[in-house]
Amino acid sequence: MERSLQSFETGKEMTQELGVGLAYHPALSDFLASSLDGIDVLELDSSRWLEKSDPAELLRLARIPCAKIVRGFPVGGSRLPDPASLPRLRAFISALKARWVTGDLAFHRAQAAGAKGETDFDTGLLLPLRQTVGGARLAAHSARSIGSELKAPFALRCVKNYLKPRRDEISDAEFFGEVAEDADCAIVLDLGSLWINAANGRQPVEDFLEEIPLERVWDLRLGSGNQRNGYGFGARPGVVLEALFEIAASLVHRLPNLRAIVFEIHPDSVSRLGASGISEQLRILRSLWRERHLWSGTPPRKRRRGSRWRHERGIAPREWEDVLGALVTGRNVGGDLAEELLREPGLAVLRRLLSETRASRVAKHLGLTSRLVVAAAGPAFFRALLEAYWKREAPSPSAPLEAMRFGRHLATLALDIPYFREVLEYETAVLASQMDGEKRFVSFQHDPSVVLRALAKGRLPGDPSPGTFGVEVASA
Repeated sequence: MERSLQSFETGKEMTQELGVGLAYHPALSDFLASSLDGIDVLELDSSRWLEKSDPAELLRLARIPCAKIVRGFPVGGSRLPDPASLPRLRAFISALKARWVTGDLAFHRAQAAGAKGETDFDTGLLLPLRQTVGGARLAAHSARSIGSELKAPFALRCVKNYLKPRRDEISDAEFFGEVAEDADCAIVLDLGSLWINAANGRQPVEDFLEEIPLERVWDLRLGSGNQRNGYGFGARPGVVLEALFEIAASLVHRLPNLRAIVFEIHPDSVSRLGASGISEQLRILRSLWRERHLWSGTPPRKRRRGSRWRHERGIAPREWEDVLGALVTGRNVGGDLAEELLREPGLAVLRRLLSETRASRVAKHLGLTSRLVVAAAGPAFFRALLEAYWKREAPSPSAPLEAMRFGRHLATLALDIPYFREVLEYETAVLASQMDGEKRFVSFQHDPSVVLRALAKGRLPGDPSPGTFGVEVASA
């Protein structure tokens, strides 16, 4: 439904034009240290802060001399975030003097029946909501609830959806626009997600932009992407796709309340692009930013409500979340909806993305252990270990915790691999110290400098001296 813009306009008055910026991650630290002149705004992900409240890190981020926006919880699902986490997120927002908070319009929590009753689990990915009128009302309620708790201007962000459109759904734009208006939120318009969704057979980008309330767009996002096997994926080279730039160039003058244009680069692409490459992408975005003053009025958008708006099937949003979440994480679930989704080609894509995500977490936080097992027993053996673990354990919302739990699982296995116990104990101790800040002492039966240095170079240790050695591990 069309809503008054009174409270939205109030929020608009609280936010000024910010300019061009970056979505921050640690891989960009060196670039920021040398290139702040070209950055007006940073988006900071709250998940790292919620995993481990580090006052020193928070102070360092707060001192970066540019405006801040915060990426908060996913919103719109039938399960609200843990209330205990809200005060910590509010503290993060306040310390950074964030101009607004963004919530991804998606769910990441589901529930499954087990021998001990119903258990909640994390899906490991942001998954699409039930796109019906009932789903829109529920999502708007979630966004309103979280926005009011955070006491900060709130914006909704569209996300990637690899599933084909369903006959019992409303369109992507109709759903997104209805939630934004009902919740009275601003919009973070992620052109990369829209492009990927269109590549997956969902609503064309041009049609989506014709139907949403463009006057609510505060934040325009651009990144990179490519297409593989009929599906869009984030690309690694890191440059803004030419197709996205063309869309943005034709769109920016239609956004009367635009506050920022933000570039998103994958961490793996930072070193490949280098400082000069990232600066060039920011210059491209700044050329778009200068075009915003050419705005001459937003034409009335199209409102397309067919019979699907009034007549939807009896799949409730919570049932949708539980069944889709279970299938993505490899759980057994029955019923008509499960049978439909099992025939959905996008489900295989989601499962593959989840496995890649979980494997990358282990590779990042248990890298030496992973290299040791692969070098001694082969990549197929290590992959089998991962997949066996995934079948019995749901994803963790935290990458370090996911790796820690897998490390504990590995410690229960009788793997006949030289140095395995020492290396695993060392890496899990490093992880634990990073998570709680406590020092630890790890014993080695072989010279640790030889063992760890060889694995860091991707090869098995030659013949390290035996003996009794100790390594003190402390949080960095």
